[in-house]
Amino acid sequence: MTAKLQRQILKMSRFSLILLASNAVLLSVITAAPLRGQEESIENIYVSIENNPGSLESILAEIHTKTGFKFVYDKKYLGEFIVELTSKRASLADVLRDISRQRSLQFRRINDNIIVKKLVLAGKAVTEVIKAEQEFAVTGTVTDENGESLPGATVLEKGTANGTITDVNGQYSLNVTDGNAILVISFVGYGEEEIGIAGRSVVDVEMFPDITALQEIVVVGYGTQRKSDITGAIASLDETRLKNIPNQNVAQALQGSIAGVTITQTGAGATPSQNILIRGRSSLTASTNPLIVLDGIIFGGSLNDINPNDIESIEVLKDASSTAIYGSRAANGVILVTSKVGTAGKPKINYSAYYAIQDFTNIPDVMNGDEFFDFKYNREKRESNDTTDIFTDSELEIWRNGEGVDWLDLGLRNGYRMEHNLSISGSTEKTNYFISGGYLDVQGLAIKDDYSRITARFNIDTEVTDWLTVGTRTQLSSVDQSGIPPAFDNDQ
Repeated sequence: MTAKLQRQILKMSRFSLILLASNAVLLSVITAAPLRGQEESIENIYVSIENNPGSLESILAEIHTKTGFKFVYDKKYLGEFIVELTSKRASLADVLRDISRQRSLQFRRINDNIIVKKLVLAGKAVTEVIKAEQEFAVTGTVTDENGESLPGATVLEKGTANGTITDVNGQYSLNVTDGNAILVISFVGYGEEEIGIAGRSVVDVEMFPDITALQEIVVVGYGTQRKSDITGAIASLDETRLKNIPNQNVAQALQGSIAGVTITQTGAGATPSQNILIRGRSSLTASTNPLIVLDGIIFGGSLNDINPNDIESIEVLKDASSTAIYGSRAANGVILVTSKVGTAGKPKINYSAYYAIQDFTNIPDVMNGDEFFDFKYNREKRESNDTTDIFTDSELEIWRNGEGVDWLDLGLRNGYRMEHNLSISGSTEKTNYFISGGYLDVQGLAIKDDYSRITARFNIDTEVTDWLTVGTRTQLSSVDQSGIPPAFDNDQ
């Protein structure tokens, strides 16, 4: 009895193992079918079409059932036409090519989806527009030179808009077009890195600081510092901004260039007139003009006296810490202006000039003498029906003689702005120099609205001994503001 029971138990165990193995095989087939399209090329996936010949929609449905690929299409592209395939069993790519030749359709594969469109590339081989594209997943961690994670770093696939940013742990995950894609990683203050994936699914990136940006020299109240060492609110305007647009004065160059600095135009004449506010208006009655420091010396003149072509850089001290250097005079902010100096090498001669024309864009349509005479006559006649004393004797005489005056023509003209700048700079073993001269002439739109400025600058430094250097920063400026600014009101 015991032996018989043992034989029954052994048979049941064998049957259970066979059933378990069968279920495992069936489960693997079921789970693998949907993934087949993602793992294999359509050139290597073979399919047998039973419904041949048949409608295109039925053939695509049969392919979907057997391969797991989902077709995306507009039914108007399929129609009711019958498709007859040349072979009942072929690779999926060959089947799609066969259909494309018969129905002029384009098939584009993206992972487990196949998009069907009308073929628009007439005459081009169908094989060139059938694409087997598979996304490639890549992950990794972005760290700095010390191995610390960099959250918020940007990771982009080169040449595309496909990208992501790293999480709080510096980790990222991105699906790219293929395993040969190139990643571009960037982070503020660090140099940009380009790394090829080369088929790897894990790509860790180590970034290094952008030494060029961090070593850039910025003028501060006590001298110069590297940008990486600055903790105060300092904004810079370099020579490039001054060169891009011909500016009549420094305030025009600053306008719209630095956050927290508001510059408003207070006049429309030839003479430059701007109001500069740093961090807004701090007083209703007292002056809000910032302190100007030129080459380390407090400048008592106006920014209009400085030729923008002589400036190397401009720094604006915006926070309250500037008062610790310059006292209460810096309560409205400080503008630090650094002029150009000579550089090593052969002497450089630079000449620049420009000429601009000014004209009105919209002049109001006003009456001439005859039109005003008729207007005044008809108005009085309509209101009082009395036309005896409408005009004075002088008005009547002017009207009879046709001596009307065009007041706009008498008061206005075409304006222009002209500037010439010439400089020579260089450096020898012990001496560097920058010498420049500039001439600015502005003719406003109103008669006698004129402004001109002549400037000269001499920046020379000579090393007399190892411990003594003699230099000068000299600016000469002659400004003619004798013109009459335009003011078209009843008081003039």
